Amino acid sequence: MNHVIMKSKIFKFFIYTLCFFSFFLVIPKCEKALPVVDSSDTILTSKLSDYYNFLVTMKSKGFVFWDFKTFLGTDTSKLPQKLIVIRHDIHGLDIQWAYPTFKIEQTLIGNGHSTFFVMLNNPIELMNKNFIYESDYLKLILYLEKYHFDIQPHISPIDMYIENKHPKWEIYSKDTLEKMFTGNYQWEISKTGRQIKITGADVFNLNEINNTLLTLLPAYNAQWTTQTGLNVQGYSAHGTSTVMNAVLNNAYLLDQFVLLDAGVYEYDAYNSKIFNILTYLSDNNMPSWMTKPDSIMPGRYQLLMHPHVWYLVNKSK
Repeated sequence: MNHVIMKSKIFKFFIYTLCFFSFFLVIPKCEKALPVVDSSDTILTSKLSDYYNFLVTMKSKGFVFWDFKTFLGTDTSKLPQKLIVIRHDIHGLDIQWAYPTFKIEQTLIGNGHSTFFVMLNNPIELMNKNFIYESDYLKLILYLEKYHFDIQPHISPIDMYIENKHPKWEIYSKDTLEKMFTGNYQWEISKTGRQIKITGADVFNLNEINNTLLTLLPAYNAQWTTQTGLNVQGYSAHGTSTVMNAVLNNAYLLDQFVLLDAGVYEYDAYNSKIFNILTYLSDNNMPSWMTKPDSIMPGRYQLLMHPHVWYLVNKSK
Protein backbone atom coordinates (compact mmCIF):
# COMPACT_ATOMS: atom_id res chain seq x y z
CA MET A 1 0.00 0.00 0.00
CA ASN A 2 2.82 2.44 0.92
CA HIS A 3 4.53 1.61 -2.35
CA VAL A 4 1.37 2.52 -4.31
CA ILE A 5 0.92 5.77 -2.38
CA MET A 6 4.56 6.72 -2.99
CA LYS A 7 4.14 6.09 -6.74
CA SER A 8 1.01 8.24 -6.78
CA LYS A 9 2.81 11.11 -5.03
CA ILE A 10 5.74 10.91 -7.43
CA PHE A 11 3.39 10.97 -10.41
CA LYS A 12 1.51 14.01 -9.05
CA PHE A 13 4.80 15.83 -8.38
CA PHE A 14 5.89 15.11 -11.96
CA ILE A 15 2.62 16.46 -13.39
CA TYR A 16 2.74 19.64 -11.24
CA THR A 17 6.36 20.22 -12.18
CA LEU A 18 5.62 19.78 -15.87
CA CYS A 19 2.71 22.23 -15.67
CA PHE A 20 4.83 24.78 -13.81
CA PHE A 21 7.67 24.78 -16.32
CA SER A 22 5.38 24.66 -19.34
CA PHE A 23 4.04 28.05 -18.24
CA PHE A 24 7.43 29.59 -18.94
CA LEU A 25 8.04 28.01 -22.33
CA VAL A 26 9.13 30.53 -24.95
CA ILE A 27 6.84 30.18 -27.97
CA PRO A 28 7.94 31.59 -31.32
CA LYS A 29 6.09 34.78 -32.31
CA CYS A 30 4.30 33.19 -35.26
CA GLU A 31 2.89 30.37 -33.08
CA LYS A 32 1.94 32.13 -29.86
CA ALA A 33 -1.13 30.52 -28.34
CA LEU A 34 -4.11 32.78 -27.81
CA PRO A 35 -5.20 33.30 -24.19
CA VAL A 36 -8.47 31.67 -23.30
CA VAL A 37 -11.14 34.34 -22.84
CA ASP A 38 -14.28 33.12 -21.11
CA SER A 39 -17.34 33.99 -23.17
CA SER A 40 -19.76 33.52 -20.29
CA ASP A 41 -21.83 36.65 -19.68
CA THR A 42 -21.78 35.83 -15.94
CA ILE A 43 -17.99 35.84 -15.84
CA LEU A 44 -17.76 39.01 -17.93
CA THR A 45 -20.22 41.02 -15.91
CA SER A 46 -18.77 39.85 -12.60
CA LYS A 47 -15.30 41.17 -13.55
CA LEU A 48 -16.21 44.39 -15.36
CA SER A 49 -19.93 44.72 -14.82
CA ASP A 50 -19.94 48.52 -14.92
CA TYR A 51 -18.29 48.62 -18.34
CA TYR A 52 -20.67 45.96 -19.60
CA ASN A 53 -23.63 48.00 -18.33
CA PHE A 54 -22.14 51.22 -19.72
CA LEU A 55 -22.02 49.81 -23.25
CA VAL A 56 -25.48 48.26 -22.94
CA THR A 57 -26.92 51.57 -21.76
CA MET A 58 -25.20 53.75 -24.34
CA LYS A 59 -26.09 51.35 -27.14
CA SER A 60 -29.74 51.42 -26.06
CA LYS A 61 -29.61 55.23 -26.21
CA GLY A 62 -28.60 55.07 -29.87
CA PHE A 63 -24.85 55.67 -29.59
CA VAL A 64 -22.43 54.12 -32.10
CA PHE A 65 -18.90 53.12 -31.19
CA TRP A 66 -15.79 53.75 -33.29
CA ASP A 67 -12.04 53.39 -33.06
CA PHE A 68 -9.70 56.29 -33.82
CA LYS A 69 -8.89 55.02 -37.29
CA THR A 70 -12.56 55.16 -38.32
CA PHE A 71 -13.09 58.53 -36.65
CA LEU A 72 -10.09 60.18 -38.30
CA GLY A 73 -10.99 58.68 -41.66
CA THR A 74 -14.49 60.16 -41.64
CA ASP A 75 -15.38 63.66 -42.78
CA THR A 76 -16.52 65.68 -39.78
CA SER A 77 -19.73 66.62 -41.57
CA LYS A 78 -20.66 62.93 -41.68
CA LEU A 79 -20.05 62.05 -38.02
CA PRO A 80 -22.97 60.45 -36.16
CA GLN A 81 -24.78 62.72 -33.73
CA LYS A 82 -24.36 60.10 -31.01
CA LEU A 83 -20.79 58.84 -31.16
CA ILE A 84 -18.32 57.34 -28.70
CA VAL A 85 -14.71 56.91 -29.85
CA ILE A 86 -13.32 54.35 -27.42
CA ARG A 87 -9.73 54.66 -26.21
CA HIS A 88 -8.04 52.10 -23.96
CA ASP A 89 -4.71 53.18 -22.43
CA ILE A 90 -3.00 49.95 -21.46
CA HIS A 91 -0.40 49.95 -18.67
CA GLY A 92 0.96 46.90 -16.92
CA LEU A 93 -1.92 46.68 -14.45
CA ASP A 94 -4.47 46.95 -17.27
CA ILE A 95 -3.26 43.92 -19.22
CA GLN A 96 -5.16 41.29 -17.22
CA TRP A 97 -8.41 43.20 -17.59
CA ALA A 98 -7.88 44.11 -21.24
CA TYR A 99 -8.95 40.59 -22.25
CA PRO A 100 -12.44 40.67 -20.66
CA THR A 101 -12.74 44.27 -21.93
CA PHE A 102 -12.12 42.96 -25.45
CA LYS A 103 -14.64 40.14 -24.97
CA ILE A 104 -17.34 42.47 -23.64
CA GLU A 105 -16.91 44.71 -26.68
CA GLN A 106 -16.86 41.76 -29.04
CA THR A 107 -20.11 40.50 -27.50
CA LEU A 108 -21.96 43.83 -27.40
CA ILE A 109 -20.65 46.00 -30.25
CA GLY A 110 -18.46 43.69 -32.34
CA ASN A 111 -14.75 43.57 -33.18
CA GLY A 112 -12.78 46.67 -34.05
CA HIS A 113 -14.82 49.41 -32.41
CA SER A 114 -12.11 50.72 -30.07
CA THR A 115 -8.41 51.58 -30.12
CA PHE A 116 -6.02 49.97 -27.66
CA PHE A 117 -3.01 52.20 -26.91
CA VAL A 118 -0.36 49.91 -25.43
CA MET A 119 2.62 51.19 -23.41
CA LEU A 120 5.27 49.07 -25.12
CA ASN A 121 8.93 50.15 -24.71
CA ASN A 122 8.35 52.88 -22.17
CA PRO A 123 11.82 54.11 -21.05
CA ILE A 124 10.87 54.37 -17.36
CA GLU A 125 9.54 50.83 -17.31
CA LEU A 126 12.50 49.46 -19.23
CA MET A 127 14.90 50.96 -16.67
CA ASN A 128 13.10 49.10 -13.90
CA LYS A 129 14.75 45.69 -13.48
CA ASN A 130 11.65 44.42 -11.69
CA PHE A 131 9.29 45.35 -14.53
CA ILE A 132 7.67 42.18 -15.83
CA TYR A 133 5.04 43.23 -18.35
CA GLU A 134 6.94 43.85 -21.61
CA SER A 135 6.30 40.39 -23.06
CA ASP A 136 2.67 40.58 -21.86
CA TYR A 137 2.20 43.81 -23.83
CA LEU A 138 3.33 41.98 -26.96
CA LYS A 139 1.06 39.01 -26.29
CA LEU A 140 -1.93 41.33 -25.92
CA ILE A 141 -1.06 43.18 -29.13
CA LEU A 142 -0.77 39.94 -31.09
CA TYR A 143 -4.04 38.71 -29.64
CA LEU A 144 -6.02 41.85 -30.48
CA GLU A 145 -4.47 42.02 -33.95
CA LYS A 146 -6.09 38.70 -34.84
CA TYR A 147 -9.49 40.26 -34.23
CA HIS A 148 -8.74 43.35 -36.32
CA PHE A 149 -8.66 45.87 -33.49
CA ASP A 150 -6.88 49.19 -33.93
CA ILE A 151 -3.70 49.09 -31.82
CA GLN A 152 -1.42 52.08 -31.33
CA PRO A 153 1.36 53.13 -28.90
CA HIS A 154 0.87 54.79 -25.52
CA ILE A 155 4.00 56.91 -25.17
CA SER A 156 5.82 59.47 -23.02
CA PRO A 157 7.89 61.82 -25.22
CA ILE A 158 9.26 63.79 -22.25
CA ASP A 159 10.66 60.58 -20.74
CA MET A 160 12.14 59.64 -24.11
CA TYR A 161 13.90 62.99 -24.27
CA ILE A 162 15.17 62.94 -20.68
CA GLU A 163 16.47 59.39 -21.01
CA ASN A 164 18.28 60.36 -24.20
CA LYS A 165 19.72 63.75 -23.21
CA HIS A 166 19.65 63.95 -19.40
CA PRO A 167 19.20 67.76 -19.29
CA LYS A 168 20.31 69.55 -16.14
CA TRP A 169 16.71 70.48 -15.31
CA GLU A 170 15.64 66.83 -14.93
CA ILE A 171 16.44 67.06 -11.19
CA TYR A 172 14.64 70.39 -10.61
CA SER A 173 11.51 70.66 -8.48
CA LYS A 174 8.05 71.27 -9.94
CA ASP A 175 7.94 74.80 -8.48
CA THR A 176 11.29 75.68 -10.06
CA LEU A 177 10.29 74.28 -13.45
CA GLU A 178 6.95 76.11 -13.38
CA LYS A 179 8.65 79.42 -12.58
CA MET A 180 11.14 78.84 -15.41
CA PHE A 181 8.28 78.17 -17.81
CA THR A 182 5.91 81.00 -16.84
CA GLY A 183 8.74 83.51 -16.91
CA ASN A 184 9.90 82.59 -20.39
CA TYR A 185 7.18 80.87 -22.43
CA GLN A 186 3.56 81.07 -23.48
CA TRP A 187 1.40 78.58 -25.35
CA GLU A 188 -0.50 79.79 -28.40
CA ILE A 189 -3.38 77.37 -28.97
CA SER A 190 -5.68 77.07 -31.98
CA LYS A 191 -8.41 74.63 -32.98
CA THR A 192 -5.91 72.41 -34.82
CA GLY A 193 -2.79 72.54 -32.66
CA ARG A 194 -0.42 74.75 -30.74
CA GLN A 195 2.96 76.41 -30.75
CA ILE A 196 5.08 77.82 -28.00
CA LYS A 197 6.11 81.45 -27.92
CA ILE A 198 9.39 82.35 -26.23
CA THR A 199 8.76 85.50 -24.18
CA GLY A 200 12.11 85.54 -22.37
CA ALA A 201 15.08 83.18 -22.52
CA ASP A 202 14.83 79.70 -23.99
CA VAL A 203 15.90 78.11 -20.70
CA PHE A 204 14.69 74.63 -21.70
CA ASN A 205 16.23 74.75 -25.18
CA LEU A 206 12.92 73.86 -26.83
CA ASN A 207 14.41 73.63 -30.30
CA GLU A 208 16.65 70.83 -29.06
CA ILE A 209 13.71 69.08 -27.36
CA ASN A 210 11.63 69.14 -30.55
CA ASN A 211 14.52 68.25 -32.86
CA THR A 212 15.45 65.34 -30.59
CA LEU A 213 11.85 64.11 -30.58
CA LEU A 214 11.82 64.27 -34.37
CA THR A 215 14.61 61.71 -34.22
CA LEU A 216 13.37 59.61 -31.30
CA LEU A 217 9.75 59.24 -32.45
CA PRO A 218 10.56 57.77 -35.90
CA ALA A 219 13.00 55.39 -34.20
CA TYR A 220 10.29 54.37 -31.74
CA ASN A 221 7.81 53.83 -34.60
CA ALA A 222 10.30 51.63 -36.44
CA GLN A 223 10.89 49.50 -33.35
CA TRP A 224 7.13 49.20 -32.76
CA THR A 225 6.63 47.98 -36.34
CA THR A 226 9.52 45.52 -36.08
CA GLN A 227 8.12 44.01 -32.88
CA THR A 228 4.41 44.03 -33.73
CA GLY A 229 4.20 44.07 -37.52
CA LEU A 230 1.88 47.10 -37.20
CA ASN A 231 2.31 50.62 -38.53
CA VAL A 232 1.97 53.61 -36.22
CA GLN A 233 -0.84 56.00 -37.08
CA GLY A 234 -1.02 57.91 -33.82
CA TYR A 235 -0.38 57.95 -30.10
CA SER A 236 -2.04 58.56 -26.79
CA ALA A 237 0.17 60.60 -24.48
CA HIS A 238 1.03 58.97 -21.17
CA GLY A 239 0.45 60.95 -17.97
CA THR A 240 3.86 60.10 -16.56
CA SER A 241 4.77 61.06 -13.00
CA THR A 242 8.01 62.63 -14.27
CA VAL A 243 8.08 66.15 -12.79
CA MET A 244 8.64 67.93 -16.11
CA ASN A 245 5.39 66.45 -17.43
CA ALA A 246 3.53 68.84 -15.14
CA VAL A 247 5.12 71.71 -17.07
CA LEU A 248 5.86 70.49 -20.60
CA ASN A 249 3.07 67.97 -20.68
CA ASN A 250 3.30 65.09 -23.14
CA ALA A 251 -0.09 66.00 -24.59
CA TYR A 252 1.06 69.59 -25.20
CA LEU A 253 4.30 68.46 -26.81
CA LEU A 254 2.47 66.15 -29.23
CA ASP A 255 -0.04 68.89 -30.06
CA GLN A 256 2.70 71.16 -31.47
CA PHE A 257 2.55 72.04 -35.17
CA VAL A 258 6.31 71.55 -35.41
CA LEU A 259 5.86 67.85 -34.60
CA LEU A 260 2.47 67.26 -36.26
CA ASP A 261 3.60 68.83 -39.55
CA ALA A 262 6.68 66.59 -39.72
CA GLY A 263 4.53 63.59 -40.69
CA VAL A 264 5.92 61.27 -38.02
CA TYR A 265 2.42 60.61 -36.66
CA GLU A 266 -1.09 61.68 -37.68
CA TYR A 267 -2.49 62.41 -34.25
CA ASP A 268 -2.28 62.16 -30.51
CA ALA A 269 -5.53 61.42 -28.69
CA TYR A 270 -5.25 64.73 -26.81
CA ASN A 271 -4.73 66.86 -29.93
CA SER A 272 -6.70 70.10 -30.15
CA LYS A 273 -8.16 68.98 -33.49
CA ILE A 274 -9.76 66.02 -31.69
CA PHE A 275 -10.83 67.84 -28.52
CA ASN A 276 -12.62 70.43 -30.63
CA ILE A 277 -14.90 67.71 -31.96
CA LEU A 278 -15.17 65.13 -29.18
CA THR A 279 -16.10 65.81 -25.56
CA TYR A 280 -13.69 64.05 -23.23
CA LEU A 281 -14.96 61.31 -20.89
CA SER A 282 -12.09 60.14 -18.69
CA ASP A 283 -12.22 57.48 -15.99
CA ASN A 284 -9.08 58.83 -14.26
CA ASN A 285 -10.96 60.16 -11.23
CA MET A 286 -13.63 57.46 -11.24
CA PRO A 287 -16.50 59.85 -12.11
CA SER A 288 -20.11 59.00 -11.28
CA TRP A 289 -21.10 58.43 -14.92
CA MET A 290 -19.11 55.16 -14.84
CA THR A 291 -21.90 53.62 -12.79
CA LYS A 292 -24.64 56.01 -13.97
CA PRO A 293 -24.26 56.18 -17.76
CA ASP A 294 -27.85 57.44 -18.12
CA SER A 295 -26.51 60.80 -16.94
CA ILE A 296 -24.49 61.22 -20.16
CA MET A 297 -26.23 63.52 -22.61
CA PRO A 298 -26.39 62.91 -26.39
CA GLY A 299 -23.27 64.09 -28.21
CA ARG A 300 -19.88 63.05 -29.57
CA TYR A 301 -17.38 61.72 -27.06
CA GLN A 302 -13.89 60.35 -26.62
CA LEU A 303 -14.04 57.72 -23.88
CA LEU A 304 -10.80 56.98 -22.02
CA MET A 305 -11.26 53.54 -20.49
CA HIS A 306 -8.52 51.95 -18.35
CA PRO A 307 -9.59 48.32 -17.79
CA HIS A 308 -7.95 48.19 -14.35
CA VAL A 309 -9.79 51.31 -13.18
CA TRP A 310 -13.16 49.81 -14.12
CA TYR A 311 -12.18 46.61 -12.32
CA LEU A 312 -11.40 48.63 -9.17
CA VAL A 313 -14.75 50.45 -9.36
CA ASN A 314 -16.54 47.12 -9.69
CA LYS A 315 -14.48 45.61 -6.86
CA SER A 316 -15.27 48.49 -4.50
CA LYS A 317 -18.99 47.74 -4.50
